[in-house]
Amino acid sequence: MLYRSTHNTRIERTWVEVGRHFGRPWRAFFTRLERAHRLDYKDPHHLWLLHQLFLQDINNDCRTFQDEWNVHPISGPDTHDQSPNDLRLLGQTEHGLYKDDCEDVHPDVISQYYGVSGRARRRADGETGAGHDPEESDLDDDHDDASEAAEIDDDDLAERVAADQEHHIRHEAVDVARSSNPFPTDEFRDIFWTAFHTVHANGTVPTGFGLLENEWEGGEYMPFEILRTGKKGKKELRVALPGHIWRPRAEKWGRALDLMLRLQQMLEDNG
Repeated sequence: MLYRSTHNTRIERTWVEVGRHFGRPWRAFFTRLERAHRLDYKDPHHLWLLHQLFLQDINNDCRTFQDEWNVHPISGPDTHDQSPNDLRLLGQTEHGLYKDDCEDVHPDVISQYYGVSGRARRRADGETGAGHDPEESDLDDDHDDASEAAEIDDDDLAERVAADQEHHIRHEAVDVARSSNPFPTDEFRDIFWTAFHTVHANGTVPTGFGLLENEWEGGEYMPFEILRTGKKGKKELRVALPGHIWRPRAEKWGRALDLMLRLQQMLEDNG
């Protein structure tokens, strides 16, 4: 009996690097804003401000990681230390442009069927198939799910994929954190941004936001942040946040939040 392929170590390694060099620092930075610089992640106005201030920086960092990754050499007998860019160009030269057979197919359906040979097997919670011996599974293969117990025939595979894809086309919306513009009119929003650019250019740092030297814990601006990970949050992960990169971003946040709160208070006082 054959099972799904587990030869996906390269993409798994890529996700590790995405987290380490791109996603994790931003997560640590937002954790710091919440811990030390008055970010309230439940406040939709704060989330709006985060989007306005840092979304372009996040996209730029993502693009930088992508560009650097695509030129790094890949070791192995089949790659000869060539980069992803090199391999892509050579592949197009030898075989033409790649056509994605899975275009418009939901990722969950791709994961279920791509590379399947023989009978599919239900897996336990948290079991991906990589490194799990099917003989040691707690599940009984003789369960009553006929669709998984049946042989996958090439003739009806396309029909089964289409059927499984159907319920992904219209599904309930995923809950996401809500953000909202804190200003009642475009005029007040423009006033906010004009004032922010002036304050930001002057380098003014507001008090009470954990950004001044006398407000730092231990008298120094910490070059790292601790993230709690694991199922119970007991594991601590130390993430470097070099001051020359992340401190200016924290000051940018403090200036913008200070101005937003002042304008909101002014609007509230004026009715």
